Amino acid sequence: MGLSIQQSEFTPEEFDRFAAKVRTDLTALTRLLDRPGFGEGDSSIGAEVEFYIVNPDLRVQPINTEIAARVQDPYRWQ
Repeated sequence: MGLSIQQSEFTPEEFDRFAAKVRTDLTALTRLLDRPGFGEGDSSIGAEVEFYIVNPDLRVQPINTEIAARVQDPYRWQ
């Protein structure tokens, strides 16, 4: 995630575009939560934890498959 972002400073227009995308996603979430019957039935939860592998400069390093291969993880993805 974020590998395609090559800059660290953004224009006001770029922030506006990002905010519009977030609002669109929140609108979709609101519609889902407002659907009749949403959340009914047995309780369950979904959770996801993300970790980032970074270099000493705290830049994300996309080396997860290399690390999995080195530790010989039998569950690693292909």
